[in-house]
Amino acid sequence: MRFILPFLLVAQFAFSQKKTEMPFFLNEYNISVNHSIYNLKYNTFGVGVGGYRTINVKKHLALSFGLEYNFSKQIHGYKFNGGHSYPINSNDFYLSLNTISAPFYTRFQFGEKIKFFVDPGFFVESIIWVRRVKDVIQNPNEPEPFIFRTGETVPTINFGGSLGLGLSFPLEKIEYYIKPELKFGIINNRYLRICFGVKFK
Repeated sequence: MRFILPFLLVAQFAFSQKKTEMPFFLNEYNISVNHSIYNLKYNTFGVGVGGYRTINVKKHLALSFGLEYNFSKQIHGYKFNGGHSYPINSNDFYLSLNTISAPFYTRFQFGEKIKFFVDPGFFVESIIWVRRVKDVIQNPNEPEPFIFRTGETVPTINFGGSLGLGLSFPLEKIEYYIKPELKFGIINNRYLRICFGVKFK
């Protein structure tokens, strides 16, 4: 509920802007749930919220850009050798990543009322806060978890590509959509998410 309420407030704010016909405003918003594309047996669920400006260039082509906040979890590795040439202590652990992202999409859309669309794009993000959550408890009968890197230091800037496939339908002056999307960070932070969004006409 704590993530749905801010989403509704932002949507209401955008609708009020639409009434006053401001020359520039965000006309698309979504909330999302994400999970690391690796380590599917581990709890790496996260959430996100985003606001975008979507501009129709042609009937089947639109451009979209905006800002997102995403909370995600990944499994990293830590090794400490105590000054020796060999590791004497190693451990795997969850990291929770809080990021502000600037995505850019090229949207290809097909259909009249009910639309299918494809969102290829890229993003640049700043990792504003990182927290070590807990150690990973390894089951000996399961394969080794995927580890991003060795060490606790996480770069503060990340970038990468994304690909989303969505379905939308209109209801009065609002277009609702659902979109599964893959976000693939070059440095780290790779996950699959499902977005639930609204677009104001």
